[in-house]
Amino acid sequence: MTLRRARWLILVVVAIIACTARSAGAQTVANGPYYATPSWDQKMDSSVRFIVLANWNSEAVLDRETGIVWQRTPSGGNLSWYLTSRSTCTFAKTGGRMGWRLPTVPELMSIMDTTLFGSPVNSAPPLVSGHPFLGITNNAFFWTSTTDDEQPGSAFQVSWHVPGTTPPNLVYVVSPVAKTGGAAAWCVRGAPQPAAQ
Repeated sequence: MTLRRARWLILVVVAIIACTARSAGAQTVANGPYYATPSWDQKMDSSVRFIVLANWNSEAVLDRETGIVWQRTPSGGNLSWYLTSRSTCTFAKTGGRMGWRLPTVPELMSIMDTTLFGSPVNSAPPLVSGHPFLGITNNAFFWTSTTDDEQPGSAFQVSWHVPGTTPPNLVYVVSPVAKTGGAAAWCVRGAPQPAAQ
């Protein structure tokens, strides 16, 4: 009886291994399949960090450092928080997929190169070098899903812009703005980061 149970257990383990060993088959611009290991403790060079997902019509980008999938081109214009979060992202069909949402403040900040802030302005937005994103300029304002606990009618915007200073230096701002205000949506897919305590 013990030998029969041992054989049965071995067969179950072999079946489980066979089921989990299948290839994901994702088509990317990079070579080979990618198995996401979302972990915020790794720091990757931008040459391998981002993968434009060819099987999503090249409309989405996988950030291998965080495991988040980004729209390659932000959607929406100068819309209220309600319209961007409830309409623009919720009903987005980027790459033939739904399930999009606004990023949190930490997620949006994770793709920014903060070493560029306070330096003389150039024409490129302050995103990590080598990024594959399109349609992003300086003087950009983006909504996040992070609401202000002290002001329930406000949510945080992340922006980078050139204030009226001489010489013009690039600055970034993370600030609560009334949800009726306007900003763009840059939708993401993936489990949201927990709110800061």
